[in-house]
Amino acid sequence: MKKIIFIDIDGTLLDIKTGIPHSSVQAIRKARKKGHKIFVCTGRARSQVGPSILNIGFDGCVYSAGTVVEVGEQRVYMDKLDAQMVASIVKDLEHMGIGYILEGYDYCYVNQIAADYFSGIHKDAVTDETVSYINERKIKTIQEYEPRDIINKLSFFAHHQDEILKIKDLYGAKFDFMIHESKPSEMIPAELTLPGISKASGMDIVLDCLAARLEQTISFGDSRNDMEMVEHANLGICMGNGINALKEIADHVTDTLQNDGIYKAFEIHGLL
Repeated sequence: MKKIIFIDIDGTLLDIKTGIPHSSVQAIRKARKKGHKIFVCTGRARSQVGPSILNIGFDGCVYSAGTVVEVGEQRVYMDKLDAQMVASIVKDLEHMGIGYILEGYDYCYVNQIAADYFSGIHKDAVTDETVSYINERKIKTIQEYEPRDIINKLSFFAHHQDEILKIKDLYGAKFDFMIHESKPSEMIPAELTLPGISKASGMDIVLDCLAARLEQTISFGDSRNDMEMVEHANLGICMGNGINALKEIADHVTDTLQNDGIYKAFEIHGLL
């Protein structure tokens, strides 16, 4: 039975310091030659995924944690945040001094706080091998955003937990919240998505388009926003570098991204 495989990007396929392991590229291309279909399934917006990733060769992509779905060259699903709601959230985040990114299909829009935050991260992390993954992102300043621009998801970076709770109090009834893991010295990353939409719902849209069954699915992830995807798939695989909460619900824990975890899992499960 041919498989439908969904692979997260950051921490699963891509390490920002070392890039994408050659073994992962090999595994994906070999499995596709065997007739399996492979999809990117990421929290990143379409505008944040460039040729260095897409040219590996995929059968489609689930972007913005399920808000945008492409099968082949065709966009089969897209939802977006209401422009008036975006304006309201932006006003509150600016008032609180919180960095944020409006994640859109064509561009992402960042305020200065978020831009400074990412500059600090990338200064220490980006290498010659990974600079293209950063430069290919289509990013504009928040001043360039216009209400007609399509925004699929919103991420923000709080200094303290109480800031997260305040935003959740204001908008928790209208959106789903995801709070990511962070070190005590780092800002707290969180994302705000439309209710009922997730990587798992994006998987289901792909299956409908392919007339495929859930029994055919395999998913790979490493972080908190991969939990629904890993739990939903018939075979959910967590990377060895993944968070403990994901390892606990996964069907299989493979080796780390850097230690050929994707290739080893493909080999173990007969995909090559």
